[in-house]
Amino acid sequence: MKSGILIRKLSSLQVRIIGIEPYYMAFDEQAGRVLKKPLFWIKYDDVRDALAKQEVYMTNNDAQRISFDDLFMQRRFNGVIAGESNVYNDRRISQYEIGKASLFEAERIKTELFNFEHDLWEY
Repeated sequence: MKSGILIRKLSSLQVRIIGIEPYYMAFDEQAGRVLKKPLFWIKYDDVRDALAKQEVYMTNNDAQRISFDDLFMQRRFNGVIAGESNVYNDRRISQYEIGKASLFEAERIKTELFNFEHDLWEY
């Protein structure tokens, strides 16, 4: 597999953004909780040119101007892992965990990825 060779040569995990799924978030006063509704999926490659042309407003740093493409590629965003890929493409966390357990599972996957990348280095 070419990606395995690439990982060994670079000693880093090269992650690729497949798509973006924005969420509508609102507070339901009757239920007393936050509503989170997925809106749509868009392939990252389809919008990458447009994102590269749009500048990001950064409140803490007005000296360095970056595009939305830079923001995503440099991982300057917060997110929660929603699933991990496998041969069957059936690993969405929401399919087997709910509530706080789904956040713990996302954190477990994140830690697993971090440890995998860390173990690629030789000391």
